[in-house]
Amino acid sequence: MAGQEKEFKAALLKLRGKDADIFHEASEIQASIEILQNLPKVRMLDLFDSKYIRSVIIGVGLMVFQQFGGINGINFYASETFVAAGMSSGDIGTIAYAITQVPITVVGAILMDKSGRRPLIMASAAGTFLGCFLTGTSFFLKVNYPNYKCIYCSQSPSFLPKLKSDLVQ
Repeated sequence: MAGQEKEFKAALLKLRGKDADIFHEASEIQASIEILQNLPKVRMLDLFDSKYIRSVIIGVGLMVFQQFGGINGINFYASETFVAAGMSSGDIGTIAYAITQVPITVVGAILMDKSGRRPLIMASAAGTFLGCFLTGTSFFLKVNYPNYKCIYCSQSPSFLPKLKSDLVQ
């Protein structure tokens, strides 16, 4: 705040009101700034110190393994996936998918505060696996068994397939 003390006090007065006593608050802010300026300077190489390396490896590892989860591919190709699954327009499916993600993200944030990260990450990983597995199974059946027809829909095959000939009889 060197050289900007007048602007600092003017901004604080404007924020708190013209008649407010800002002396104590200004002193606290200036003391905090001085403490922060006296802290040792941190370099990028400090991340590789022995006391931080475990946390860095875990954090980077989680980010890397998240990329192998498959959910990014599902998100990116959502429109094409819904069209390939038999919907007339992929836009409706993508919008429904996005609308579903918003409340699930809110619930996840609330659960993270209450239950902790580990149970949430385990449940999230299980759910992601299950969703990717079911999606992959559905398309596997569609490609390898094209004569199968879903008993629950009139469109293309999906889970719980049944032969077309069984439906006709």
